[in-house]
Amino acid sequence: MKLKSPILFALILLSCQKHQNKATEDANIQGSLLTLATVFKTSDFLKNTAENVILPSYQKLQTETKSFQKACVDFKTNPTTNTLSEIRNQWRIVWQQVKKVEVYKFGPAENVLNGYGQLESYTQKLPISPAEIESAIGSNSIPFGVKKSGWGAVEYLLFSGINGNFSLTQFQTDPNRGTYLCRIGDKMAIVSDFLTNSWKKETTDSFYRLFLSPGNSESPYESQADVVDELMNQSIFLLTSIIDTKLGLPSGLLASSHGVENWNQRENPYAEASLESVRSNLESILFIMQGDLNGNTNKGFSKILESKGSGLGMEIETELQNTIRMIDGLQSNSVYFGLQSSFVNQNKVFRDLFESVRKLRIQFSTGVTSALGTTVGVSSNDGD
Repeated sequence: MKLKSPILFALILLSCQKHQNKATEDANIQGSLLTLATVFKTSDFLKNTAENVILPSYQKLQTETKSFQKACVDFKTNPTTNTLSEIRNQWRIVWQQVKKVEVYKFGPAENVLNGYGQLESYTQKLPISPAEIESAIGSNSIPFGVKKSGWGAVEYLLFSGINGNFSLTQFQTDPNRGTYLCRIGDKMAIVSDFLTNSWKKETTDSFYRLFLSPGNSESPYESQADVVDELMNQSIFLLTSIIDTKLGLPSGLLASSHGVENWNQRENPYAEASLESVRSNLESILFIMQGDLNGNTNKGFSKILESKGSGLGMEIETELQNTIRMIDGLQSNSVYFGLQSSFVNQNKVFRDLFESVRKLRIQFSTGVTSALGTTVGVSSNDGD
């Protein structure tokens, strides 16, 4: 059909353009909605962290603590070289889990009676007191106070002893010693139960709800950003503790130490598990980055950074994995060399390890905080 009227032709053309523009607009809106639906949200990260990182970490601590209780009863009843080996191995397993929850020193962990402070005293700069422990055993007292209780006291009892000399005979001839040991185990079970139950969403007054619902009257956080800041600051605090206290102070590598070694200040002087402690600490941060205890789920903090256009998350994961491998290189076939021995015999690897942790702290305190606008409340004496 031939259109003789220019005006009619223009009206038809305008109508076609409107339909085409409307179709394009609808397609754009649908595409935008699809994009929004697949964006990784902060709420997704927090929910995943609570359910698949924090709670499982506490649950594993709870399970291994109960296994220690059983091993303790067996050892107390029959203190032999075999039962001693079993309970020592179980202590190492539990201790690794204690160090994997050290990064969560907020919320329930701040509870005075049943919080993280009851698990160990080293990070509180309150080393255990062998004299007070021996006095309490002699009077058959209840373990009370972090200097004579907690997993550090268990380490002393199982790997050291009177005048620093361990002897199985001490347990075979003094029933109070085994009783004291198992009483500490029972207290540790109470603490691990409390911490675990505090993160279960079905538990009354669960911290899980407060963690995921910032801004309500009961939550200590005003916004989701505050919760993320908490996790990042705790990671920085832990890295700083590794640099300053766990590695730098004993080895003299801390700038303020001026090269003076002080191996009496290492974290595990009796079981020589100080490197294992650091390894577990680093693993706990890696779990937060990856979003799971068993590998990268693409739901961890690295995904938050990726959503902001930063590739720093994967860089941090790689650095953490490399640092963990350095620690593995300082140990061989499950033989615990100890901090001082590693420093003396594999000095370059030890120094590389120290520098790698320093690099991680810088990545968190500058790179991550820059990407998030996080406020960091920690300082270090490592010379950065």
